[in-house]
Amino acid sequence: QIQNHHRYDTNGFLYKQWNTDYIGSVFERNVRGLIETEQHGLRFDREEQPYPVPGSTRIEWQWEQRHPWPISETHSTWVRASDGTENWQPTFTRRFTRDERGRIVTDTLTELTQTGTQKKKPATTHTTLRT
Repeated sequence: QIQNHHRYDTNGFLYKQWNTDYIGSVFERNVRGLIETEQHGLRFDREEQPYPVPGSTRIEWQWEQRHPWPISETHSTWVRASDGTENWQPTFTRRFTRDERGRIVTDTLTELTQTGTQKKKPATTHTTLRT
């Protein structure tokens, strides 16, 4: 009996997967094969099409142009507002700076909203310096 389903793109990379409960993930990659967007906790319909539900998560990546080093990632959660509308709500962003060898020098976390609510709070930023 099949426990999990996997689909691959023309380059052989996994682009969607789901389990027997039709809950899974999708991955979008750039021409270098690096993940630009990943979404988890999605539901899949019988035609294998994914859709977000409250609590689904998304991570959007930005990459350094010459190396496979992330320069930022933004995390979002799919939420339902009190008026019934649904959308992706960013929860936090991480930004990285690196030295010439690619080692992370700063890792800055900016909290954007309160997770799971539509009430926004002022952005809070935390920076970690590495030596």
